[in-house]
Amino acid sequence: LGEKYLAVSVIEGQSSCKSPYSNPMATSQNVTINGISFLKETASETALSNIYDWTAYSTAKGNACISLTFILHSTNPLVWATPPAPFDVAAESAVFPAIMATYGNQ
Repeated sequence: LGEKYLAVSVIEGQSSCKSPYSNPMATSQNVTINGISFLKETASETALSNIYDWTAYSTAKGNACISLTFILHSTNPLVWATPPAPFDVAAESAVFPAIMATYGNQ
């Protein structure tokens, strides 16, 4: 795992409320957190030897779409002479629901 970060975006006037990272390969489901409805999207994308596993939560407030996208950025271990140790996706992602549990749409 090279990076783990949260990308936050607020876009007004968007026709459908989705993460800016959304793509046709993403899986999606509706979830409720703290009484707020979110579209949860997940996907894994590759670019050259980079791997981006992301989970996004998007909700509308007024005419704004608020998206919180959690990203795990790693590299293909086969490109290294000495591959880095594998990382535990589930363990690294465990903090996402804890962070989302603090979200309030005030």
